[in-house]
Amino acid sequence: MNNLTRFFTNLTRFLTNICTNLTKSVFGVMKICIVVTCKSVFGVMKICIVVTCLYYGGPLIQPGLAWRPDIVLGDLKLPQIKRRSSSEKRYALRKELIELIKRGEDHCAYDYQNGLWRIIRPLDALYQITGEDCWIFLRCPLGIRGLIILQKAFSRKYIWLPLAIIGKNIARILLFQQPEWAEDITDWKNETYWICDEYGFRLRYGKISITNALEILTTNMPQQWWEFGFEVEVSMPVELRPWHIPDEYKRRRRLGAYIKPTWGLTHYPWCPSFPPRYLFWIPIYEVIQEKIQTLVYKVVKEKMQRLEQIVKELHNNFRHLPEIKLKIELVVNNPNLDEKDKNKKKQQIKPSFKK
Repeated sequence: MNNLTRFFTNLTRFLTNICTNLTKSVFGVMKICIVVTCKSVFGVMKICIVVTCLYYGGPLIQPGLAWRPDIVLGDLKLPQIKRRSSSEKRYALRKELIELIKRGEDHCAYDYQNGLWRIIRPLDALYQITGEDCWIFLRCPLGIRGLIILQKAFSRKYIWLPLAIIGKNIARILLFQQPEWAEDITDWKNETYWICDEYGFRLRYGKISITNALEILTTNMPQQWWEFGFEVEVSMPVELRPWHIPDEYKRRRRLGAYIKPTWGLTHYPWCPSFPPRYLFWIPIYEVIQEKIQTLVYKVVKEKMQRLEQIVKELHNNFRHLPEIKLKIELVVNNPNLDEKDKNKKKQQIKPSFKK
């Protein structure tokens, strides 16, 4: 009776845990889906309105300046117009960077024509110049590239990351593990986006989300961004893992990155994407590897014990056999020897047995 009561109590506890986890997961999924759909719809509507206003010359006076009815056009202090360097200067700069790369220089100081200098790798600066030249050759304004990057940022924040979090926690529930909704949502909230100029410098009030996208795009954009473009920086990017592990993995976390218009993140604008680190699969691989090693060690140990037992049994059985001594006759066939010598060389076989 005691065993039956224990069994039924354990069964009820197990079923209650499953029901609570399922209800938590269902409510969490519903909450995330509602928030994502509402924010994505309103954000796309705002961005479409802003882009149409900018393209058709709507209420905006100058990119980066907001329209107010109490301001007269003569009172506006328009910023100084930026000029792109000539093709000859860009060609000379590209040639200089190639020479630095050939000499094996790791870093160089690069002037951004706005009073700012940055120490970067020559290869990164070369990537940026060649990418800009490609867009200039195609006669496309770099603002289109910036809008594509912004669309990638919003789709990452409000579509792909929530779907990945939902899939991960549902998989944990199906594997009878505790879901990690709170930890993943805090990581998702800590990931923020910043509007930067074409060289990757953050703007002062450039923190952007889908709620303040209209305000940022109308009031706080880089100067002449439609011609020179802009970048989007991600601070504390989310890197999903199967479970939250100790601090040794948190040390490897990236503090910032830039979004590419194609796919992935990069450490500097116009550079190639980061190589995949497979942080989601590394802990799973380590656990599986440890279990396989323990299983192999256990099997090999059992087989070696069985082999030692067989060797001991054979040794004990052969100890009781009679001891045999043999004398081997060696005959040397040499035609130069006489028959007498041959008879001397002969040895007779005399077997003897001892018990």
